[in-house]
Amino acid sequence: MIPQSYQDIITLISSFINKKEPSFDHELDYKEIYGFAKAHSLLSFVARSLENYPKFNEADERIKAAFKNANLTSVRKSLSFDAERESILKELDAQKISYVPLKGIILNRMYPEPGLREFADNDIYYDAKNLKKVKKIFLGRGYSGDSIGKGVHDSYKKKPFFNFEMHRMIFPKKEGFKNICSYFENINSLVVKDNENTDSFAYHFKDEDFYLHLIGHAFKHFDASGNGLRFPLDLYFFLSEKGDSLDWDFINGKLKDFSLLEFEEDIRALSFALFGDEKKELNGRQRDMLSYILGCGVYGNIDNSVNRWMKKHNHSKIGYIWHRLWLGWDVMKENYPFFIYTIIFIPLLLVYRAFKGIFSKRGRAEIKAMAKDKKE
Repeated sequence: MIPQSYQDIITLISSFINKKEPSFDHELDYKEIYGFAKAHSLLSFVARSLENYPKFNEADERIKAAFKNANLTSVRKSLSFDAERESILKELDAQKISYVPLKGIILNRMYPEPGLREFADNDIYYDAKNLKKVKKIFLGRGYSGDSIGKGVHDSYKKKPFFNFEMHRMIFPKKEGFKNICSYFENINSLVVKDNENTDSFAYHFKDEDFYLHLIGHAFKHFDASGNGLRFPLDLYFFLSEKGDSLDWDFINGKLKDFSLLEFEEDIRALSFALFGDEKKELNGRQRDMLSYILGCGVYGNIDNSVNRWMKKHNHSKIGYIWHRLWLGWDVMKENYPFFIYTIIFIPLLLVYRAFKGIFSKRGRAEIKAMAKDKKE
């Protein structure tokens, strides 16, 4: 059973998209709606939707102010990120560094108004051979760097809220992602230059490959700790703008290769059932997907991550511990090159990861979730 306030959020967003005045046969629980919307990074969208609901004028002044401030904050953040990103991209152009804006940067333009799509960071792909140049650009702009040269992306942060994830890879080299990782490794064949007649080094994915990346990235989160209600909304806006022009035979063929065809069909059906003008019935699998998504929050949660792994692996606690200590040869090599290339130190690496897990906030949360797990 979907909580009433989640149903109300979906109604508010759908009404805004379809230019209808929202209507309810019950009193709205604005505090609960605020909490749920915040967990899914939909506060700004819901705030804008409530402006079209006449009875919201009767709400407590503090509630109205909270929604209004959330909306204004999102708009300011979006505009600030746009300006900061443009300055950074100009520096990349000046250094002749090719780049590909990813995910939310593109999706944000498809939302009907500025600030409706909340986000925590901007993702940009660049060629790893330019790592030192990119690092110099960001440090020169007052950013601090984290995980530079490790994992999939370099993380650069600067107050008050700027966060850029500069990707050297599109997908991690890990179990379950080998086919899609191999496909996106040859990124030069998947992107086209924005404008051949300028000095810009900006590239973009062909629409079909952007969609494949979008679905693959969503599944990565869905299969790990989950992803929230914002992703079906992203998907709705993308497909509303691009869906009719996509080569679906090509997309479905690739999705089949990536073992993502069923996931894509379900999440696409769910997106249009929730936000489209014509409401459609969900099948059992799609209803389960919706229940899971609503319980995740926009970036998922640790309980979901642990529970999904345990169910897939016969609730083996020893198996889960090993899964978290040893992330696979490719991932370990990227993140701990010294230990991996000096094989005798691998046992020390496992001890280090064990202690790091025990004394970290996330590690303790995983231990609690694992302890609560039981076979059905």
